[in-house]
Amino acid sequence: MANFLEPNASPPEERLKIIKLISENYPKIHIGVNFMPIVPILEDTSNNLNSVIEKSKEAGAEFILFSPGMTLRDSQAKFFLQHLKKYFQNGGNPQLYDTFLKFYNQGSSQEVNKKYFAKKSLEIIKICQKFNIKTRVQRWYPSDFRNSNYKAAEKLFTLAYENQIIGKNSKDLYWAAMHMQNLPRSLGSLDACGELNKLKYITPKIRKIIEPYIKHPNTMEKYLKK
Repeated sequence: MANFLEPNASPPEERLKIIKLISENYPKIHIGVNFMPIVPILEDTSNNLNSVIEKSKEAGAEFILFSPGMTLRDSQAKFFLQHLKKYFQNGGNPQLYDTFLKFYNQGSSQEVNKKYFAKKSLEIIKICQKFNIKTRVQRWYPSDFRNSNYKAAEKLFTLAYENQIIGKNSKDLYWAAMHMQNLPRSLGSLDACGELNKLKYITPKIRKIIEPYIKHPNTMEKYLKK
């Protein structure tokens, strides 16, 4: 499959070896996998999705960036479909070409594309959660009071992103995260003096999500500094 889709690229096994090498020897480098595009029929089976994500995690990848589906236009479509037909015929599965062609023709419908993308994205998110691997590149966290604020914001950003790609509205999560990462004091400091819940975007729903990141200062000195 890899030889067909990327004939002149390094095989997946070599890429995983590099990920393992970097993750073991240079742990400060955030490394992950761009799993895109995920070609329908060829790469989107549950077994393949599980295998790619599991092997990426075992190699040391910290995140998976994914995009199920693909766009085929004009000469690009003609070239790909011609080679795909030969690939399936040589592999003894000519019926799969008809299945792909049917899917591709349906893909002209924006509604079909949205449903497919949402369905596969949700499946991939669940697999990533199973293997405890992120679906976003990890951001930088400062060492001062902003540390907990940034981590809480990132949790909200991730949830908003995952909801967005499956068609759910998460503006409340997104804007809460935007405000939270710009607070002048830590979440714990604000909560200790009763100001956190007064912020208009800290709803009971948001509060429950960010609760693990609300750390109260344990000395007056820390309280004043934070």
